[in-house]
Amino acid sequence: MLEICEACGVSRKTFYYHFQDKYALVEWIFNTEFIATLKQSDSDDHWVFLTAMCEYFYRERTFYAKLLEVTGQNSFRQYFQGFMFQAMEPFFLPESTKAITIPGCHGQEMEEIRDFYAHFLSDAVLVSVFRWLTGGAKLPPDQFVSRLKGVANLLVTRAIQQYGQIDLEANTSPIAF
Repeated sequence: MLEICEACGVSRKTFYYHFQDKYALVEWIFNTEFIATLKQSDSDDHWVFLTAMCEYFYRERTFYAKLLEVTGQNSFRQYFQGFMFQAMEPFFLPESTKAITIPGCHGQEMEEIRDFYAHFLSDAVLVSVFRWLTGGAKLPPDQFVSRLKGVANLLVTRAIQQYGQIDLEANTSPIAF
């Protein structure tokens, strides 16, 4: 913390007046640099969102690769995991999922099923982004997202093949890719 305060030319007291800890500072940086920019976008396309996020991380890859390696309470990784779930959940499972029969989920509320699937898929994206960044982000963001999209399309195709036709006209695909 001392290094941050010295580099910024502020006292510890001033720092703690504005931020609870160094992780709160990191969240503020992420929110002001990425989220604020994203809010200016008119697109509701989840691939545009994911590409924009990966482009941002790619530009700042050294910083975020280090941050995502830190685990534990109040870490950026913990914050980012919650962010990913909140940001991606509407894209993974649209509201109109009434017509879907999901194997292994008999007797469960649709909200509980949606929550499970959204957590699973947002965690998969989180781990993929983590590996991409900590592995040196060798692929450019557009190629990385293209591979994620390929995997998502493969999963949807395999699910349709295995569990039957999903009414795409009613927008009831379990994964809205």
